[in-house]
Amino acid sequence: MEARNGGHERWSYIEQAIGCDSHSIASSSIGTISTSYASSGSHMSPVPVESAMFEEDVLLEESESKTKRLQLLVQEFSAGAPPSTVDRSVRGGDMSVVERWLTELGVGWVLLHAADAAASSGKPEHTFDARWRSWVRALAEIVESIRSTALLFADPRRGSVTGLAMIREEEEAGHVKDQSEERAAIPPPQFLPRGLTNKLLQSVVNKLLRSNSSESLHLTSSVEEEEESSIVPDQLHFARFFQETMLGMLAFVDVLASEVAVRSGVAMSPYEKLSALLGVRFALSKALPQVRFPSNSPRSAQVDRVQGDMVSLLSTEEGKVGEAAWSTMEEIWTGIQERLEEEDGTRQITQRSSGVHKVTLSVVTYIRFLRANSWTVAPIVSSAACHGKFVPRFRDVPPLTSLIIEMASCIEEKLADSSEWLPDQSLRFLFLLNNAHFIRQQLLCTLYFPAICKASITRRVEGYMESYLKVSWESVVSCLLDHKPQCFGGRSSLLSNFESEFQKTYTCQKLWKVPDPKLRKKLRKAIAAKIISGYTKYTEDNRVTTQRVSPQEIKEMLQELFEG
Repeated sequence: MEARNGGHERWSYIEQAIGCDSHSIASSSIGTISTSYASSGSHMSPVPVESAMFEEDVLLEESESKTKRLQLLVQEFSAGAPPSTVDRSVRGGDMSVVERWLTELGVGWVLLHAADAAASSGKPEHTFDARWRSWVRALAEIVESIRSTALLFADPRRGSVTGLAMIREEEEAGHVKDQSEERAAIPPPQFLPRGLTNKLLQSVVNKLLRSNSSESLHLTSSVEEEEESSIVPDQLHFARFFQETMLGMLAFVDVLASEVAVRSGVAMSPYEKLSALLGVRFALSKALPQVRFPSNSPRSAQVDRVQGDMVSLLSTEEGKVGEAAWSTMEEIWTGIQERLEEEDGTRQITQRSSGVHKVTLSVVTYIRFLRANSWTVAPIVSSAACHGKFVPRFRDVPPLTSLIIEMASCIEEKLADSSEWLPDQSLRFLFLLNNAHFIRQQLLCTLYFPAICKASITRRVEGYMESYLKVSWESVVSCLLDHKPQCFGGRSSLLSNFESEFQKTYTCQKLWKVPDPKLRKKLRKAIAAKIISGYTKYTEDNRVTTQRVSPQEIKEMLQELFEG
């Protein structure tokens, strides 16, 4: 059971970074073992337990295999040229081994030159989207390998997991009697590979103990012991190997953060680029605290220096990707505003219908993107606010929420200005109503939406509706009032004027569009209430016995409005 949970925890941040639905994974059967009893008896079903034991064995074998493979790679790498003691840029080691491991991880392309990478970008497995996702998975595997070195290096005198002699002595002396003492022999959680739980780790230890005991029977001299130990790379060798691997991996980050380089060879939208930047930055932020060589054994200053260099480099690259992500976000927002300004300059909006403007659709698409990726976008917006690149207008909400509200408000204001060129005021207010309502629906789904802003945008939507009803349909009802100059000519003509004005307005607006079904229904109901109530009151007050059109017929006609 623990092994399964551990495996799920290990990949959780990869799934988030590359867009997997972690909620569906978490809610599935993965990571759970049923403890319920069969209805026909009181014995626990053995099937889940056997399945868990089998998967634990598989994880154990996989962990052992990866550890052995890693040891061989580091051994080969260390057999290369030694690092320079004078020039730190000459780090030494066989780089072909690093290239081979990166290829095994599925990211050998990170070491290719830009021209070669562009030439291979046409292959499905080499598309930009596939590359950054495979890069995230490879980074997680490298971090996992770094953490797994806790099983290889320890001070036996401190009785840690890899201090095999100490554990063996305690077992023989019967010192490990309860779970608390057993847990004391486990290194701190931050040094354990995410794929290994305490139970699985103990299995690894026991197997290694048995293996060592068996091998010791075949060693006949101290010379043979020294020869065998000499082939095991030390911690510095591992550190340098991981350092070179990270340097190779981070070359992709430089390309990703460079706008010109990223766009060369592959045409992609700003959203594609932003998705990649967010995924890579999130992976780097999760990897940073885990890039630590185990400190449960004495290590040299050289190892500490290598670790410090790696952490510093990762931190720098994380900041670089974050800045590139913010720049891309600004690019998207600027592009949206420019499209509206271009239309405003050519007065194209006057030729449009009452429906939702395409710029409004662009803003809502952007808001949806930001909201869907809030767990990766929020830190970037907060960082921009801290560094003065973004000054939130709403201080009582997170910076990301303020950014979303400000974008929506900005577009609403620009649409209001642009709509002044519309020749028909009824069309103008219906246009503003559709767009404001559409934006409102998106903002109300935003987390931490401030009540004052919610009330403000609701009032604005209601105001547009009232303005539309006033300029469109009050003039129709006014034809039934004899004090209106345009309606002079006797009471008999008032009804004729009303019917004529109603038919003209109805015909003009019948094909206007209100996309949202709920808003369309609400508008029809409001119009019917205004028209039918005025018409009914007039016919009753004036005892009109013959009606050319009944209130029911008017209601049915109004139900045909706004289908577009």
